[in-house]
Amino acid sequence: MTIYWQVFGGLLLTYSLGLCVGPLLKCIQRSAPLNPPNAALKGKWQELTKGNEGGKLLGDLERLLFFSAFWMDWPAVIAAWLAFKVASKWNAWTT
Repeated sequence: MTIYWQVFGGLLLTYSLGLCVGPLLKCIQRSAPLNPPNAALKGKWQELTKGNEGGKLLGDLERLLFFSAFWMDWPAVIAAWLAFKVASKWNAWTT
């Protein structure tokens, strides 16, 4: 029965720490705002920088994936996911 409590406690801790990310990001955004490159692009710039593109859902899924991978001792899963993220961002940056 203790394994269930350990899993529940780990998931609860992971979820609780995830709740701190939003306020931290808002604090960073206030201290370092993203100003548009020029006045002509102000509207487009605000449109591009306002959304999170599903970041909350992806963050929740990543926390669950990382918790599971750490619990099952599968570091290759974490490495593969981070490599996939780097590769996808690399592709987005080059185009």
